[in-house]
Amino acid sequence: MASGASWAALTSAPSVTADLPTRPEIGEVMRANLFVYRDMKDPWLGRLREEPEKTLCDALPGLEKYTGDFEVLDRVKIRPIDLYVSTAHKQPGVVLVGDAYSTSCPAAGTGVTKVLVDVERLCNKYIPEWLASEGMGAEKIAAFYDDPEKVANEAQCLRQAFRLRDQTLQTGAFWRARHWAVSLAHMGVSVVQRA
Repeated sequence: MASGASWAALTSAPSVTADLPTRPEIGEVMRANLFVYRDMKDPWLGRLREEPEKTLCDALPGLEKYTGDFEVLDRVKIRPIDLYVSTAHKQPGVVLVGDAYSTSCPAAGTGVTKVLVDVERLCNKYIPEWLASEGMGAEKIAAFYDDPEKVANEAQCLRQAFRLRDQTLQTGAFWRARHWAVSLAHMGVSVVQRA
């Protein structure tokens, strides 16, 4: 995407089912990651591929105010993101960490937290215990997956993913109020950072 914008990142909380959380600079161009909650058969995704600039501007009113005129230079790549937890993972001698065990929602930004908690628990508790005795049976591996800190972190990451989805999709009074509260908090942080 080519743009005349001079900022390093844009987070948008539009009134539609989309969020534009990252826009990393790559020389004179930028790469935009757009997370949407849509069925893969939704015609909107086809329009995004065919007319990306118009579709983005229609979905994100006021986008041009931040980006100026822009052009999508490459093919739009659309990938589904499903949240899942591995099954039959308690295998002898094998440990899955981070997204290999259970995926995270990229819009919620919990992927690094998940893998860091997993690695911390392995390094500081389980690997030393496992190496202190013979074998690496499924019962040893199961202890890692049942670790209270790991279980709590997995639950928190999943709650964040569903809370973000609900904040984006739900239209009731509670969610509208929450949306405004989050928007005001972000504006306050922005004002403080500029000061």
